[in-house]
Amino acid sequence: MVFSKNFTLLTKYLVYVVILVALSIVVLISILSIFYLQLKKLALAPFSDIIYAIDNHTPDTVEKYIYRGDEIGSLAKAIKNYLHQREQINLYLKELETKNQSLRSLNEQIRQLLEKDVLTGLLTRYVFNSQIERLYVSSKADRIPLSAISIDADNFKKINDTFGHNVGDEVLKGIAEVILKNVRASDFPIRMGGEEILILLPEADIDAAHLIAERIRTKVEEKFKETQYKVTISLGVTQLKGNDTIESFLKRADEALYISKANGKNRTTVLF
Repeated sequence: MVFSKNFTLLTKYLVYVVILVALSIVVLISILSIFYLQLKKLALAPFSDIIYAIDNHTPDTVEKYIYRGDEIGSLAKAIKNYLHQREQINLYLKELETKNQSLRSLNEQIRQLLEKDVLTGLLTRYVFNSQIERLYVSSKADRIPLSAISIDADNFKKINDTFGHNVGDEVLKGIAEVILKNVRASDFPIRMGGEEILILLPEADIDAAHLIAERIRTKVEEKFKETQYKVTISLGVTQLKGNDTIESFLKRADEALYISKANGKNRTTVLF
């Protein structure tokens, strides 16, 4: 009986202990849940929003935290300012890139205007000035031929005076069209001014240059033979010599041209 009584008391104590432990666990879980919810509200959610704002570039996401007086508020303000500054920088970079593209486009237009004659499509004196010394030095150093063809339209002033400048422009365009079709891709056909044209022919000896010059002359005569003004051209051909300067080389091409003019025009003269 005594054992039975003691066992009953022990059982009651164990039940009390289990209930107490269970209540303690429930209370602890409740406290931890409340703590977690508070932690989530005060720190975890703000940090999550801050990370989201940084990843997605959305400063408005942290707007609700910037009025807090704690570290989260200070961090939210710093992140918002950073994101706004980064947005401004990105806008500035986009604007700068747009301006750079416009500038590159403008530079390309300027380069084309500098390099290509608007009326004829031939190269300009700008190209001549930028290329002549390079071609001269390269020819001398590598011992490769460099030739030149000097061209002038015959009686061009008379055509202008008789038929007008519009016809004169068409004549120049026609001559240029023939030249562009009959030079090599490596050649430099340059409008030096008015009706004066110079072709620089790298890696072409005087014989090759003479063939090109004669082809151009005959093609020009054929092109205008059915017109009432019958255009012809005179040409002078030369090749760079070992003792030549740039000036003497080009002067000899002009001298050959003047000989063609003096000998009746519509002809090619070679001086070497």
